[in-house]
Amino acid sequence: MPYTKCHPSYNVNHHPVDFVPEPNVFVTPGSQFHLFEGKIRCLTCHDPHAGPGYTETPKFLRGGYPLDMPPNLRDRRRLCFECHSREKYADTNLHKMIDKEGKQVQISGKSVCLHCHKTVPDPEIHRRSDVRFRADIAFICWRCHPPMPGGFFIEHFLAKPTKRVLDEMDRNEKSMHVKFPLLPRGRITCSTCHNPHQKEVMREDRAMTGAGEPKLLRLPAATICTGCHTIR
Repeated sequence: MPYTKCHPSYNVNHHPVDFVPEPNVFVTPGSQFHLFEGKIRCLTCHDPHAGPGYTETPKFLRGGYPLDMPPNLRDRRRLCFECHSREKYADTNLHKMIDKEGKQVQISGKSVCLHCHKTVPDPEIHRRSDVRFRADIAFICWRCHPPMPGGFFIEHFLAKPTKRVLDEMDRNEKSMHVKFPLLPRGRITCSTCHNPHQKEVMREDRAMTGAGEPKLLRLPAATICTGCHTIR
């Protein structure tokens, strides 16, 4: 059965596949990371029998983590460095978009913004409809960060706020001088609470709130819940 039958969004919310990698990209091909007809395929990184004794690994990743390894000890980028240069990417911080000279950071000759966005956004425009992403926002985040553990994530991720909550958010965006961006159809995602940008990137004050702050939260951790909820 074709992999598109079960994973129809593989070409959007995943590493690119079905292409011949450039010689300087596939730098450390381990024996278990194979090309197929010279191309990267799903099975280049995934194998349902990749664990000891042909057992499964999390996400079927080759060289995956032991199932009992604590999440805080897992570095998702380890898999990336099987093909990409660790020295080139390990110290890259995608949340730093402007260098000390005020210029836009470049990675491999391209704007750092293009790791998340399809095109470099206009900093003067803050409408969600004018911003194009390379994948679903949460999937972009999960490429480096594991999903949040616990009930808060389960209750909030992709939830659609009620009209009462939306009205509260609208009032607080004005009074707290902040923005709580939602996905299409009014759903909550990572960037609703977190601002992934560097302060100097955004032009509008409300859009800048939270940039560069601890955990990149749009409001301090002790008060961020009040941005959406009335707490008595």
